[in-house]
This record gives sequence, C-alpha cells and structure tokens, in this order.
Amino acid sequence: MFMEEPEEKAVAKQITRPRFFRRWWVLLLAVCFLAVGIYAVLIKNGKTQLRNAGQDRKAPAPAPGIPVVAVQVEKTDFNVYITGLGSVTPLNTVTLRSRVDGQLMEVLFREGQIVGRGDLLIIIDPRPFGAQLRQAEGNLGRDTASVQQAEAILTKDLAQVQQAEANVARDVAQSKYAEEEVRRYAYLVEKDYVPKEQYDQMRTNAEALAASVQADKAAVENARAAIRADRAGLENTKAVVRASAAAVENARIQLEYCSIRSPISGRVGLRLVDPGNIVHASDANGLVVITQLQPITVIFPIPEDSLPQVLASLKKGQRLPVEAFDREMRQRLAVGSLLTVDNQIDPTTGTVRLKALFPNEENELFPNQFVNARLLVDVRRGVTVVPSPAIQRGPPGTFVYVVKADRTAAVRPVTVGEIQGGEASIKTGLSPGELVVVDGADRLREGSRVELKAESSRTPPRDS
Repeated sequence: MFMEEPEEKAVAKQITRPRFFRRWWVLLLAVCFLAVGIYAVLIKNGKTQLRNAGQDRKAPAPAPGIPVVAVQVEKTDFNVYITGLGSVTPLNTVTLRSRVDGQLMEVLFREGQIVGRGDLLIIIDPRPFGAQLRQAEGNLGRDTASVQQAEAILTKDLAQVQQAEANVARDVAQSKYAEEEVRRYAYLVEKDYVPKEQYDQMRTNAEALAASVQADKAAVENARAAIRADRAGLENTKAVVRASAAAVENARIQLEYCSIRSPISGRVGLRLVDPGNIVHASDANGLVVITQLQPITVIFPIPEDSLPQVLASLKKGQRLPVEAFDREMRQRLAVGSLLTVDNQIDPTTGTVRLKALFPNEENELFPNQFVNARLLVDVRRGVTVVPSPAIQRGPPGTFVYVVKADRTAAVRPVTVGEIQGGEASIKTGLSPGELVVVDGADRLREGSRVELKAESSRTPPRDS
C-alpha cells in the first residue's frame, strides 16, 4: 500500500501542470492585446491634437469684447436745481386748552381724525356757568328797573324846575308892576291926591311880591340841586347796569368756553386728558393738539452764494417750483412752489432758510418729516447732456469713453458744466448722437473692444 500512493500523486501532478500553463498564456496574450490597443488610441489622439494645434496657429480666434452699457449723447433742456435738507412744518399748530375750570364731560373726536374749523370737540360741565349766567341776568333786570325809576324821578324834578322857573317869572313881573305902582302912589300922596293908607297898602304888596320872588328863586335852586342829585344817581345806576351787563356777557362767554371747538382745520393728535377729569385754565399740557396739513410748508436751507439767483427770480415774479424727495433722493413725494425767503443769513452755517408751500392734498408730507427739497432756479435750453456716471476723472482731467463704429472705446476729454439729478451738462468734447459708456468703464482702456449690452439702446429716464 505504501508504494502505490506516490505513483498516483505523480500521475496527478503531470495531468495538472499543462492546464495551469495554458491559462497563464491566455491571460498574457490578452494583456498584450490590451496594451497595443491603448497605445494605438493614444497615438491617434496625439496626432489629432497636433493637427488642431497647427490649425489654431494658422487662424487665431478673436478676443471677446468687454461688456458695457452705453447711451446716446442728447441735446436737450437742462434744469438747474438747488437742493437742501429740510423739514416739513405746518402752517398752524394749535394746542387746545380749557379756559374755564370744570369737569371734562365729553370728548367728541377720535384720535387722528381730520376735523374742520368750528367742529365741536370737547364739552366741559356747563351747569355752574349756566347758574352764574341766570344770576347775572337777574341782577341786570333789577338794575335796569332802578335806572327806569331814577329816570322817572329826574323827569318829575325837571317838571318842578320848570314850574318854579315859571313862578319866578310871574312873580318878577308882578313885583315890577307893584314897584311902579308904589312910585306912582308916592307922587300922588305928595300931591294929596290919594290917602296915605292906600300908598302904604301898595308898598306892602310890593314888598310881599319881592319876597315871593326870592322864595321862588330859592325853590328853583333847590329843584335844580335835586335834578343834579337825580342825574348823579342815574349815572351811578347806569354804571351798575353796565357792570351787570358785563357780568351777563362774561357769564355767557364762560358758558361758551364749556364747548371747545376747533379753531383750524387739520388732524387731531392723541388726547391728553380723559373724560371725567377736572381741568383747569392754568393746566400746562392742554387737552389735544391740532395740526394743519393742507396746505403745508417745507423749510430748507440753501448756501448764501445761491441766494442772489433765487432773489433775482423772485423779483421777476417767477413761480419757482420746489420738489420734495425722500432722504435717499429716490422717490418724489410732492410738488409745490417757493413761498418766501428768510430775512437773514445764519453766520454759523453760511446758509439762508427758504419756505416752500405744498398743497399736500394726498397727505404725502407729514409734520416734522425730513425731506430733500429741490428748488428749480433755471432751465438752460439746448444743452449737451450725458448721464453723470459717464464722467470719468483722472490725471488728464475729466473724460468719457466714446464707443466708436468698430466697437472700440476711445478716451474723449470733456468740459463738464453743472451736474444735476444724475445728469451732467457738457460744454465741450461731445456731440449729440455719440455713444458714451455709463457702466463698465472701470475695465476700459484706449482702444479696448467692447460688447454693448441690451440696455445700451435705451436712454435713461430724465427727471421731471
């Protein structure tokens, strides 16, 4: 048994070796064929690249242009503005206060409501003032009756004076007649034509009439003194009546003060006192604030060097338009006109304040709002105009990039006038119809190729 096993193993090894070697030869041949294929592909690609490279050297592709935005130069009217940062200021601002002391009964407005002139807003308890009015009217009636009584007494005393004066006149006439009779009877007594007793009787009558005249004159003086006293009393009574009438008028005014009405048309602010509170005429805060909104003004400063131009336009009677913009000068809020100029220049800032009036029909402006006011002072006709971003500055001075017909950029020196609202007036250097670069100029040089964007065909909007 032990001798047969080695022989079987040897036979098995002889059978296994040829199969193993055949497999390795197949793998080796496959690897060789793969290497040859890869080499052929690489050689082909290399030749193709060399051929393409040769073609590129023969015809190089043109370089792409720099993308820019360009617009046409225009010849048009150019507006000259003066701009200043101002604040919206109402024409009238009223703080309603109570003019009487009393309890606040009713508030007849809503906070923020638009009210008209004369609208009833607040009611204060009127009952105490109504009682004062009735008392004053009663005193006035009593004093008026006293005046009528004094006038009646004066009328009676005037009649007595007239009667006393008539009596004096009558008695004076009789006394004169009696004196003449006494003189006549004295002559007759001397001639013994009449008895002496008759003469004595006539003289006694004359003396009695003279005494009556004196008595009548005293009565006249007494009556006149009574009249003077009556007139003085009447004047005093009339003074009392006038005082009573003034008390009645004052009571009526106090009663009217209980109903507080709006003195102007405007917007009501937040109320400062609630119903039920006791208010006083001496209160410092008031009851509510009313601000007039239509029309409204804007006060803004301008440099003192610009003042002569503004005054010259005002002297000609020109209406100078003023536009109100937001803080960033992007949105126009309202359009108005210049109202007046302040009477002095601020020496600390070198500016003068201007006031412009705005209708504010849509409530575009709000009190104490900060706005940029732009005043139109001149319109220059037929000026060459380009957008201000087209203006470049460098060592040679101001210049622009002009796009020529072959789509290359050329540096063009220009003389710039005023710059207003995103536009610049050009005095020299450009002609209408030329294209100037407004965007992308930072990458350009003299002779650079450019590629115009779609926006280039449109002209930027002008400020109205």
